[in-house]
Amino acid sequence: MREKALRVTGALAAVFFVSHAIRCVRTGHPQDLLWCCNVACALVAGAHLARSPKLNAVALMWLVIGNPCWVIDIMAGSELEPTTCLTHVGALVLAIVGAWALGMPSGVWWKAMAALVALQQLTRLVTPRAENINLAFDVYTTTKTTIPSYPAYYALLTVVFLASFFAVERATIWLAGSPQNSAPGPK
Repeated sequence: MREKALRVTGALAAVFFVSHAIRCVRTGHPQDLLWCCNVACALVAGAHLARSPKLNAVALMWLVIGNPCWVIDIMAGSELEPTTCLTHVGALVLAIVGAWALGMPSGVWWKAMAALVALQQLTRLVTPRAENINLAFDVYTTTKTTIPSYPAYYALLTVVFLASFFAVERATIWLAGSPQNSAPGPK
C-alpha cells in the first residue's frame, strides 16, 4: 500500500510543478522555476517516485525554510498566484507525507545546505541579476535596511539555514522515524 501511495503523491507533486511551470512560461518568467521551493516541489515528485528518503528530506528542509520567506514576500506585496500555493503548501504537505512513509535519514541537513548553495550558484549563472532568485546576488529588499552588507547577510542566512535544517532533521526523525526504523514516534 505504501508504494502505491508514494506513486500517487509523486505524481501529484509532478502535477503541481508542471502546473506552475506552465504558468511561469506563459507569463514570461521561466526563471522563477529555479526558486528553491519550486525546485523542492520537483524533488518531492522524484523522491516519491524513486522512494528516496534523502531526496525527500532535502525537499522538506528547503520547503520548511523557504515557505516562511515566501509568506514574507507575499506580505511585502508580491502577487499570490494559485500555482505557487501548489508548489509551496501542496509540496510541503506531500514532503511531510513522504517523511512519514520513507522516514528521515540522519545526516542530510548539511547535504541540504550544500545542495542549496549549488542551486544558488546555478541561479547566479543563469538568471537575471534584477530577479535576485534565491538571493543569489543581493540582500532581500525587505531586510536591506537591517543588514545592508551582502557577505554578512549571506553568512547569517547560512548559519540560520544550517541550524534550521539540523532542527528539521532531528524533529522529523523523532516524529517520523528513520528509513532503517520507520516506526513513527519517540524512540
